[in-house]
Amino acid sequence: MLKNKGLIGTVTVVLDFKAILKTQKLMHFARNVFSELYYAKTHAKIVLVENQSHNISITGSQNFTKGNREENGLIMNDFNVFDKYKTEIERIKTEAIKQ
Repeated sequence: MLKNKGLIGTVTVVLDFKAILKTQKLMHFARNVFSELYYAKTHAKIVLVENQSHNISITGSQNFTKGNREENGLIMNDFNVFDKYKTEIERIKTEAIKQ
């Protein structure tokens, strides 16, 4: 809905290879929600949301699967942080599997 309204340009997600087995049931959903979905050898949880006026970085310790532990996360609208994550994601994507 937000993508259709032009409020979100791209949403890129990089998940750990191990998430493939845990998220099989969510694959169809994820392919429809995220612009780019990659699996890589990383434990990082990074979501980048980009449009004409915002560069939002979302990262934290929480896996994208159901959990019952205390976790932390950050949502930032800082271009320098976004650019650093975007550069790192581009590097990770060179060794990743695109879904």
